[in-house]
Amino acid sequence: MKVRWLVTGAVVVVVALAAAVGTLLTREDGSPSDKAAPETLSTGADTTSTPGDTETETDEEVRAFAATACTAMFTRDFRNYDQQVAEALGLMTESFAAEFRGTTDAIRSAFVGSSSSIDVEDVETVLVKADEKSARVLVSFTQRFRSDGATTATPSKALLVLVKDGGDTWRVADLKARGT
Repeated sequence: MKVRWLVTGAVVVVVALAAAVGTLLTREDGSPSDKAAPETLSTGADTTSTPGDTETETDEEVRAFAATACTAMFTRDFRNYDQQVAEALGLMTESFAAEFRGTTDAIRSAFVGSSSSIDVEDVETVLVKADEKSARVLVSFTQRFRSDGATTATPSKALLVLVKDGGDTWRVADLKARGT
């Protein structure tokens, strides 16, 4: 029973990561901080994509990257915890990676000690807005938590993921939790 409470605590911390990051990126008056995504990501020409528009190859690439990144960020197994965190960090901007690392370091011992695993399933994406340098993608998924032979599925989570052009690939720059 004690292990189940540890797993539950670790799960709450992992799930709270998205909400905490969103809170960190909002000023006290409720307005977005300088790190938050701008309301318009257009470069002047009307090159933004919204749901219902014809999707381009770049749009598909951004959606696929966001799905891959969320899967990497929120999938964990106690046997490969450090490797999985390192892989997830490689998909982020430097500043966002520092925030993410702080959270994963804080829950590592409880998660590994409870021999737990979290799988991400049923990933779906919707491109909200995009241009050549950044995009917002709504990503929803279900997580399955395993510990002591028991499996618990969580309701779908929805995150608004801001990705930015990192030169060689896209990089996650921000996450904001959304109700589902």
